[in-house]
Amino acid sequence: MKYNIFDIARYIIEAKGVISHKKLQKLCYYVYSWYIYLYNDSEKDIINRLFPNDFEAWVHGPVSVSLYNRLKKKRNIFEIRVNDLGKTHEIENKEITSFVDSVMEVYFKYSAEALESISHQESPWLNQRKGLGVWENSNNKISDRDIFKEYAQRP
Repeated sequence: MKYNIFDIARYIIEAKGVISHKKLQKLCYYVYSWYIYLYNDSEKDIINRLFPNDFEAWVHGPVSVSLYNRLKKKRNIFEIRVNDLGKTHEIENKEITSFVDSVMEVYFKYSAEALESISHQESPWLNQRKGLGVWENSNNKISDRDIFKEYAQRP
């Protein structure tokens, strides 16, 4: 694994422009999720991850704590820019940039609220929210195995 979530976030912002914190979180989650499914052979042996950061099942959907912590002091959470991310690396691997572009083709057109709603209907988030109230905080980690199973059932 050569990249981290900040590198992916940087690439998304450079490609798409200024973005809200919530939308950036969800887009990074979908990039991560599709990579888990497409670059691993089974839910039992997930060894390939685009970046090492975990996602937790927060009230408003999947959240990377490391990305959240880096951006939480940003005054305007609706206008995240590349320089808000701090130190990042440029993604030079064309296979990776093409992959991220493919995910953006599907998900970028949705608002942050729509992406939140979509994630709330998927088993990886739902499984980690079982037994919790609608507004109850959670640090439950979303399982890579659940992600793989969710995307494996899609046409």
